Amino acid sequence: MKKHKHQGSKFDDFLKEEDLYEEVTARALKKTSMTMFLKFVSENRGMKAKIRKALNSPSAVDRVLSDDPHVQYDTLVKAGASVGLAPVINWVPLDKLKLD
Repeated sequence: MKKHKHQGSKFDDFLKEEDLYEEVTARALKKTSMTMFLKFVSENRGMKAKIRKALNSPSAVDRVLSDDPHVQYDTLVKAGASVGLAPVINWVPLDKLKLD
């Protein structure tokens, strides 16, 4: 007997079938990175001023600080460096990754 009789295929399987898995994964990583960055900035005084000074572009500052999904990752990395942060990415073999 099945545990979940109404359970369909995994969403990851659907994304792979539609050739969207890599794009969705990349966007999710970027979103997570931005969320963590904004949390740090909001919890620490003086960070916004440092970011404004480093980016020299009001529109770039607005995109970074407003969680705009169209901000380029290199802009986010530059903003992070201005406040003493660096992104860390870890590559894991797919066969070792548990997605359940």
